[in-house]
Amino acid sequence: MIFSMTDKPHDRYVKRLLQRPEIAADILRFVLPEALAAALDLATIESAGTEFVDDRLQQIEPDIVLKMQTVSGAHALLFVVLEHQSSVDPWMAYRMSRNTMRVWESWRAKTNEAMRLPVVIPVVLYHGDAPWRAETNIGELIDGAGVRDAMGELWPSFGYVVEWVNAHTEDELRASGLKAVAQLMLLALAQARGSENMVAVFARWAGLFADVIAQTGGTQDIELTARYFIEVRDIEDLEMLQVEAQ
Repeated sequence: MIFSMTDKPHDRYVKRLLQRPEIAADILRFVLPEALAAALDLATIESAGTEFVDDRLQQIEPDIVLKMQTVSGAHALLFVVLEHQSSVDPWMAYRMSRNTMRVWESWRAKTNEAMRLPVVIPVVLYHGDAPWRAETNIGELIDGAGVRDAMGELWPSFGYVVEWVNAHTEDELRASGLKAVAQLMLLALAQARGSENMVAVFARWAGLFADVIAQTGGTQDIELTARYFIEVRDIEDLEMLQVEAQ
């Protein structure tokens, strides 16, 4: 699993949380098709960052690399390429196919004896205001006028999953079965850039904050979320925000 981020508040926030295997597993259960998520042994998620640090992968700037196994063991090794987006990128299908190829290239360089490639599942975690409009298959980006039908099975096909965070209401996320920290992350991504008063937002999340605090490291997770809001909303008075959060 590769979470590819840039040096922005959204990216740093998501990166810090999704580096934790239990949160990454929870998010994958939520965003992947049910049958696909059930086929993955999410309890086996582990960091593979040191395995994929090379010049090629630096070109696509992956920040988090996780690997896992399937339930059946038919494909013992599997990766998920996950991009975090706050705006629609019309070239995302191309980017995701390139990222997948980089994973395979790096993996092949380290496993010359292998005869098959590992599975790679591409996912986009999107929290922009407007619905995702970009093509979700690279075949739709190719100008095939006059030859597409004739090519048949030769026509390229490479798709990816898009999860639009903002499409879910607070009540839906609270009832989703996600861990409290995962709920907090998705709600923060969806609402940190909003115009609603911070006091109102934090007051509405009081129950969620209590659930987060009840978990190990929960206080730090709330502090991380508060810092994320400060950066996104360009709030300079940290003490003021801390008082509002309390």
